Amino acid sequence: MPVDLVNRFVLTPIEGTFNLSGKVISFATNCPDLLSRMADIASECGEDGSAQLDCSWRIVTEPETDDVVNSVALGCRYFRDGLSFVTLGRRSFLAYDDRTRRGISFVSEVLILNSTLFVDTFLPGFLSLLREGKR
Repeated sequence: MPVDLVNRFVLTPIEGTFNLSGKVISFATNCPDLLSRMADIASECGEDGSAQLDCSWRIVTEPETDDVVNSVALGCRYFRDGLSFVTLGRRSFLAYDDRTRRGISFVSEVLILNSTLFVDTFLPGFLSLLREGKR
């Protein structure tokens, strides 16, 4: 079996659904700290599934060296055919398809674990991809 150098097949068994900025978002991740942080800033949706889902995200966190803390900057957003892309430093990104309402991200775990980086970098990048408008 070939080596998975880009972690395409990392399991994301930790799931949660939250109401964030008026959007019902489901998350699948490998990082329990991500769901904990989202729960701190959002309303958790009930288990009954009555809320209509606006979008779903798969967010994989990856270990990173400490030098990422000094080099993280929010990058540009690109839109083409309903696709949006945000870079967070050199090795982290968020991508979203507006037509399918699905997002995927590979981010340094430092962006989640460090509360300042989470609030100042990850969260603004993530929220910038949530379109204003109807489901």
